[in-house]
Amino acid sequence: MEAPKATVESGIMRTGFSEMRILTFNWHEAYICLLAKTGHQWHIIERLKGGVKHWLYQVRPLPSNATLVDEQTAMEKLNRGGYDLVICHNVKDLMQVQTSSVPKIMVFHNKLSTEIALGGNQVNRDKYLNDLRNLLDNIPHLHLVFVSESKRADWGLPGQVITPGVELDEYRSYKGTEPKVLRVGNFIKERDIMMGFSAQEQILFGIPSTLLGLNPTLPGAKISNSWEDLKQHYRSHRVYLNTTVEGWEDGYNLAMLEAMATGMPVVSTANSTSPVVDGHNGYISDDLKYLREKILYLLEDREEAVRLGKNARKTVEERFNINDFVAKWREVMEGAAVIPASRWGGRPYVRGTTTGNGGKNILLAYVSYPATTARYLEDSLRKTHNVVTVGPSIWPGLIKKWNLENMGEEVKPHDIPCGFDIDIRQVVEELSPAWQPDLLLWVESVYGYLPKGIGQLPFPTACYLIDSHLHLREHLKWAEGFNFIFLAQRQYIPEFERAGFKNVYWLPLACDPQVHRKFDVKKVYEIGFAGSLTPEHRERR
Repeated sequence: MEAPKATVESGIMRTGFSEMRILTFNWHEAYICLLAKTGHQWHIIERLKGGVKHWLYQVRPLPSNATLVDEQTAMEKLNRGGYDLVICHNVKDLMQVQTSSVPKIMVFHNKLSTEIALGGNQVNRDKYLNDLRNLLDNIPHLHLVFVSESKRADWGLPGQVITPGVELDEYRSYKGTEPKVLRVGNFIKERDIMMGFSAQEQILFGIPSTLLGLNPTLPGAKISNSWEDLKQHYRSHRVYLNTTVEGWEDGYNLAMLEAMATGMPVVSTANSTSPVVDGHNGYISDDLKYLREKILYLLEDREEAVRLGKNARKTVEERFNINDFVAKWREVMEGAAVIPASRWGGRPYVRGTTTGNGGKNILLAYVSYPATTARYLEDSLRKTHNVVTVGPSIWPGLIKKWNLENMGEEVKPHDIPCGFDIDIRQVVEELSPAWQPDLLLWVESVYGYLPKGIGQLPFPTACYLIDSHLHLREHLKWAEGFNFIFLAQRQYIPEFERAGFKNVYWLPLACDPQVHRKFDVKKVYEIGFAGSLTPEHRERR
């Protein structure tokens, strides 16, 4: 795919992808199909659900803009920068991609309270949330989306609410000629606490009904033969029964909304988030006897079912419109893929960098945080050269995790802040013609920031590799795009020369005399340690 050209709008640089390459995970075919309506190209990793690990074509056909990929291939492509966005649907998905610098969206489909209860209440809610917040705080470029307001409130996390949408043109022509009740759901008995299976049993005793979905413990239940078969059930059955339980689930799910969009009336147990209005587009009550009576009434009166169903379809059009769903999701996707440009907007005018002494124009790339080597190089280079810095900064969660607050220094913003996956050619294109680089110097720093396109720049490039004793294999790979290579660890120069690199030099680490000097203070500690002691650094302890 040709590299997208960046555009600058309102002080931000957008990647300009007409078609983003999005990686996601299949836990819910119907929801994936809704997401695919936003456009873009989708790669889908299949997950084990309901005892099967493949796309359920009986539920939905695979969207034309989607491709199924095996997990290993997808992860290798992700690591090579082959995706523009990852959409996760649970914590398992998120943990699998957490180290990638690609922007991510995490979708919360269920309530935490419900998940804990379904798991037998074996999880301490407060501890789980604390651990989750620590995880979220340390994943860069992460956006949270909740499928309902009640689910956002239950998790207690910030994020955007995007309710489901249904495309009315795909669901129509309700007839209701078959006097039976329709139910749709997976593992409704096992998930009784949220799906209300017990209530269904009481309401429907002796009443003919059809149950579609993965329900291996329930005799007579079956999965639909196809999406068309599912829609035919919506069209032919007289009434849809919903019993999602207040407090544990919303008063609707996607299947119920599809039934309403078709023109089916809904009979539902009471739920404060339900779109059902008693006597208008269905019947709703916490009185199971009342609901049973209304079902029997509708099975006898098709005209009333048609009247209620017309209003149900209108409810979906007004409250669960596919256009609103697509627009909100596109906004979130575009926002997640935004790469900040110069804080001056448009073509950056480089201020305060010209020394007037004939120094070189140096584009210095690194991740900004107080203790990084590049910060000291920048201070030194600015004394005799014209320096513009470009790169991301570490985020508040990482500052807290590494105890950097103790240094009393704030993270210095770059002249051109950007995302981890920026193509450096885009940055150069946006620079003012009055300031063009003589050299790009990239300095190794945290979380793998290595801009794309370095090997295609029209001016010399150099890298400063520091931790070759820890990451030699990666360093040999990273060095391929540079004209000059500087190493902090002299003993590894032969390794680079044997690999075919010619311009390899030793640049030892050093102290800044303005910082690393004697201070006339009272000695308090006999031994000191400077560094991080996070759970990832057990060997240091």
